[in-house]
Formats: sequence, C-alpha cells, structure tokens
Amino acid sequence: MAEVNDAYLSILKRYRVDESENYRKYLKRLISERLPEVKFVTSLRRNEPDRLVLSTAVTMAMDYRSSMMNDDEIVGHLKNVANILREEMLQQRSWSFTGSFSNFENPSLLQFFMSHLLL
Repeated sequence: MAEVNDAYLSILKRYRVDESENYRKYLKRLISERLPEVKFVTSLRRNEPDRLVLSTAVTMAMDYRSSMMNDDEIVGHLKNVANILREEMLQQRSWSFTGSFSNFENPSLLQFFMSHLLL
C-alpha cells in the first residue's frame, strides 16, 4: 500500500490537485470500489502500511501448495504450527477477565496465523 500511496501522491502533485486530509481513506475506498478482487491485509505492526493482496492469487497459491503435499505432510505442518503457537501462548502473562478486555494482550503470532488462515 505504501508504493500505491506514493504513486497516488505523485499523480496528485503532477496534476496540481490539492490533497485532501483523508486522501488515504479515499484511495482505499477507490481501490475497493474499482478493484473488488483486491483485498487489504492489515499489518500486525502499527507502523507498517496495509498490504494489497489479490484474493485469487492467494487461493491459487494455497491450492497449488496443497496439491503438492500429501495428507501426512499437511498434518505434519499443522502439528508444527500448533506447537509454535502453543509455545507462544504459554509465554503470555496470565490474564483473567475483569469485566473488559482493556488489559488483554492478543498473542501477535496467533493473530498473524489467524489472519492468514482466514484470508
């Protein structure tokens, strides 16, 4: 998204168009409306921009990868991922529900895994 944003700004400067305060939101909305197959993936780090992903490319890559592996390999990979996620969750400090989620820290690796799994 950073490269798209830079290109958009250079076009605005070239044609001497005044930049609005929310040009990033406008650009995001414009891309979503004109290119429905493009999805935005939010980065886990706050200082990194969103990534533009072609949903069909992700689906094709996942289909290709799964066709190249047999069931035993898939189960082995899932076991490895589960072990890594389990280790990270065990390293989190203990937490109890106190009426709100304000003090809840989401395990970043688990969030990364789930966002890619859902995509």
